[in-house]
Amino acid sequence: GAFSRRELAEAGWKAMQARHPAVLSGLSPVYAQFEGGYRLQVGGFPARGGAASLCARIQDAGQPCFVAAAN
Repeated sequence: GAFSRRELAEAGWKAMQARHPAVLSGLSPVYAQFEGGYRLQVGGFPARGGAASLCARIQDAGQPCFVAAAN
């Protein structure tokens, strides 16, 4: 998601962890700053396939998700 302030992105991550603990277990957030605020991302995948697999699980749990290239 995109948030206007970092603390809102951090709160978004905590809310997602509470809603989807099994899907997000062991993962860490990345707060990517852009001109309008912060994007909440999960990173560190060695290959796009791993990110796509996680994204599918997140979508199956009812949360929007898309795979983005690392900056």
